[in-house]
Amino acid sequence: MESSASTVAASPRPHVVLVASPGAGHLIPMAELARRFVAHHGLAATLVTFTDLSAPNAHSAVLSSLSASQVSTVALPAVSLDDLPADAHISTVLLELIGRSIPHLRALLHDISSAASLAALVPDFFGSTVLPLAAELSVPGYIFSPSNLTVHALMRNAVELNDGAASGEYCDLPDVLRLPGGISSWRAAGTAPPTASW
Repeated sequence: MESSASTVAASPRPHVVLVASPGAGHLIPMAELARRFVAHHGLAATLVTFTDLSAPNAHSAVLSSLSASQVSTVALPAVSLDDLPADAHISTVLLELIGRSIPHLRALLHDISSAASLAALVPDFFGSTVLPLAAELSVPGYIFSPSNLTVHALMRNAVELNDGAASGEYCDLPDVLRLPGGISSWRAAGTAPPTASW
């Protein structure tokens, strides 16, 4: 495992391990959370990343900025994804990468817990498959999702919409799709979705 230090240093402070899925959109918020754990809560923090699927420039820039904030970083070793179909969806590849990296993460967590008081395991939304490791080590596990409240409400509502629904797409619904907070989508029948300018 590649690390910002040869080993994660022993610390008398409680230690939080954060697991960032590949991609700058996952890494940057997790890095900020790790900084805040150290600066505002007096915790030791290790940010775990994956060797595969990382954008090298963004990845190294974010990780190099962490050294001044006393956050340790560890890149888990590459795992083989050769058996996946060439046209596998990126979310499938991402979930397989994280799932196949669990043995490496387990070994790292055991190393950290033998040297320090492991306080929590915090993966991001795509890394929820690592939460059973928290139970193995009898530490709390949390999912970090920096999305806004509307996104979380929409995800929750999507589960309710799918409960007992016939197969098909939401664009096939004959009526307005009511979303939480009083927001309504466009009518699927006869009207185009609204356009957004960025």
